[in-house]
Amino acid sequence: MEAEKILTGVSISKGIAIGNAVCSKKKCEKELVNIPTEEIHNEIKRFRSALEKSKKDLQRLREKSISNGEIDIAEILDSHLEILQDPFLTEMVESKIKLSKQNIETVFQVIIQEYKKHFSKDPIFKERVTDFLGLSTRIVSYLQPIKSKKIVFSKDSIFVAEEIMPVDIMENQKKYIHALISQEGGKTSHSAIIARSRGIPYVADIDVRLLENCQKVVVDGNCGIVVINPSDKTIEKYNSLQKELEEKYKKLQKKISYKNCSQNNINVYANINEPYDIEKFSQQDIDGIGLFRSEYLLIGKNDFLKEEEQVNIYLKIAEKIKDKPFVIRLFDLGGDKIFKLVDDCFSSPNPSLGVMGIRFLLKHQEILRGQIRAIIRANVYNNIRMLVPLVTDIEEILELKQIITEERENLINRGFSISNKILLGCMIEVPSSAILCDIFVKEVDFLSIGTNDLSQYLLAADRNNIEVRHLYSSCHMAVLRLIGSVIKEGIKAKKEVIICGELASDPRLVQLFLELGATSLSVSCLDIHMIKDIADKVFLKPRKS
Repeated sequence: MEAEKILTGVSISKGIAIGNAVCSKKKCEKELVNIPTEEIHNEIKRFRSALEKSKKDLQRLREKSISNGEIDIAEILDSHLEILQDPFLTEMVESKIKLSKQNIETVFQVIIQEYKKHFSKDPIFKERVTDFLGLSTRIVSYLQPIKSKKIVFSKDSIFVAEEIMPVDIMENQKKYIHALISQEGGKTSHSAIIARSRGIPYVADIDVRLLENCQKVVVDGNCGIVVINPSDKTIEKYNSLQKELEEKYKKLQKKISYKNCSQNNINVYANINEPYDIEKFSQQDIDGIGLFRSEYLLIGKNDFLKEEEQVNIYLKIAEKIKDKPFVIRLFDLGGDKIFKLVDDCFSSPNPSLGVMGIRFLLKHQEILRGQIRAIIRANVYNNIRMLVPLVTDIEEILELKQIITEERENLINRGFSISNKILLGCMIEVPSSAILCDIFVKEVDFLSIGTNDLSQYLLAADRNNIEVRHLYSSCHMAVLRLIGSVIKEGIKAKKEVIICGELASDPRLVQLFLELGATSLSVSCLDIHMIKDIADKVFLKPRKS
């Protein structure tokens, strides 16, 4: 037996699992196959038949997901169905078959390579490439059913692959796949969303070649660690830790009262990406929504949402939580969130320092004004707040406030009944806004610290770049000092400061932030009870005023 080895990767989904490695073999690219002209019609017919069978597969999976209450997975399957039902895709594939006189398997390889070339650097479009790759594999499996070999999972399987496709998880029950390990993959991928939804531990950035000949594996999704060929002592340690975490989580779910949090006015808000996320909460679970990433509404869309569509979405969420805060971040586009909806998203050679956040919105005011009107109209319960992304200069806030005033008057003149003023917040996620926050805080009602981007810009290290990821550390002293100074200015101005990003759910730092004077944290759904419990224990006595 080979010696135990610890591999360090990136945590995608928390949890601990011990099981047997099931490795996905890298698929060999098929040789280019030319077809005679008279066979083109039959090749297109084969493609259409496989396409219809694939659609039926996805519809079956979608219905199963809805019946199991897995609404987020059903939404992902909807986006996959959109791809297969897109006439542009069908026309493009059939056109390539006719022009190249090559078989459908070859055509798919060409299209995927073209997609990768154009969109591999962008996380959102890279995810679309991954989706398309998974869908094309499904279609090809119907074209070559004999050659296609499906991976068989048994109990306690830990799936290992260069890249995890959503279908790899969706088509298998949780009792079979206990954890996931991949070489590629990010926290915003569809596979990551499904893994977190099902509570499956997942670690990425692992050299999967090292797992090809091992059997027993430990996946520590909490720390981003994979242990191959674990010793009996290591297995015993993780078995104990696994039971301890499971018992603790069950207790936290049952706990309703957090008296010390209430006495000290500490809020633990939820971060949400989609409207259906709110269905996961009961009234006592959360103190409000601290961050609704509205740009996620645009993924897979060919156009921006109309004003009426936005009103309905925001109103539904606001109604669900009523007397609790609902923070909507204005469309945060550009940088690592590139959309085809506006051409100049692609024009910058360095998009992370280009037209993004509030810069993008002020440049495209028809988009900004439409969203502002929708938010104002949806605020019938007076609980909606507006959050401005990537502010670097006070002039941006002043210009935005003028636009809000104009659109408010516009709605009143059109006969809309407008509720009280909406609270306006500023995201502190670049060094300039953090340094000048004493000026910013006078012009807004609250501040929200985006710890992920603040760390990235402060340390000049792209957290998605494997070459410099080791330099990216949200726990860096410079980052913590800057966060402390922002909290201090918020206290001085008597304005709420919300801590967002990965640091807000880091158990090591929650106590530090609260002791610095922070009163609000906004975290992912799965971390709410854990953070509330930690915050409740920080102040065993009421905080002195």
